[in-house]
Amino acid sequence: MTLSPEEQAKQDLAEATMELSMLASNLRQSGGLQSSLLGTQLGFTGTGQEAEERPAKYSKDLNKGPAGKGRGANGGLKRHYQPRGNQAARETGTSSTGLVLSPETIQMLIKLLLRHEDQLATFRLSTAWVFFLSAEKPVEILETLFATATQWRHQKLNDPASLKNPMRVILFQATWKEMYTRAENIRTKEDAKQTAVDMGIYDEAKGFPYQIWNPKERKAQTDETRDPLPLDKVLALTAELMKLAAGNGVITRYHCTRPLTEEMKGTMTTWLMEVGLRDARCNRIWEILSILKGNASMKLIGGAVREERLQRTPLAQTLAQQLTRQHESVCCN
Repeated sequence: MTLSPEEQAKQDLAEATMELSMLASNLRQSGGLQSSLLGTQLGFTGTGQEAEERPAKYSKDLNKGPAGKGRGANGGLKRHYQPRGNQAARETGTSSTGLVLSPETIQMLIKLLLRHEDQLATFRLSTAWVFFLSAEKPVEILETLFATATQWRHQKLNDPASLKNPMRVILFQATWKEMYTRAENIRTKEDAKQTAVDMGIYDEAKGFPYQIWNPKERKAQTDETRDPLPLDKVLALTAELMKLAAGNGVITRYHCTRPLTEEMKGTMTTWLMEVGLRDARCNRIWEILSILKGNASMKLIGGAVREERLQRTPLAQTLAQQLTRQHESVCCN
């Protein structure tokens, strides 16, 4: 039996997000979270476990896979570097093996590291994006991402063979699944559509407008130079992102800049995302994110995206500052 293009697209999406659906099903069976009013209207899935049922040992660093360690720029959130280890040994230039390094050698090493950092920052311009996801109700999706990460970790410990995608891929898919669901509800539910209209992010006749920041009025305003994205286009793009992300080598990084916990503090979270370079799917993901950048549809999940900027990581900035201070101190003496 030959499937229609629409049916084939739905089947492909279901296959690509099979693991995400399995995790969501397991979460529902264990008891889901109550969603907010707006989340209900826009399609917040509410999959998760009640606070007392969530194992405390999964409350830290759930944003990373078993071997993933964050690195790179933070896209606006300032992270403070805290030295670890034997501080006294570092001050004398003595390594753990007893090798004594002269101040001149240490300075050369720092300069070399900073050159490498600058080269990596240039490289990230071709691979990295920064996501901003609201931590405020009713639009936040962080509860869903936390619950998904918790279930993924539980599944990894108890039935690792059932997982073929790393956590970063699952969380990336979960992000767009939330947006897809809320966009779909605008088409199928009158209250969801009215909520989006009241938020100023959707026009039934035109779709989702592009927005730019007005610094004088300190608010977003419609960008009249760009045509809005129709609802069907947003649905197609988010579905394509979920399908493209499946497998290894495509999404090489996707995590929050701070530990993903059940109750995230603050009003906004920053997520770092990178794509690979050896797959045509990576280029297509970049193209789609470029289309969604600045579009009001991202506000369905309280989000925004932009490309990474040419900047040093917080640790590299700290090293550069220390090097400058040492140089000034030597000059003054």
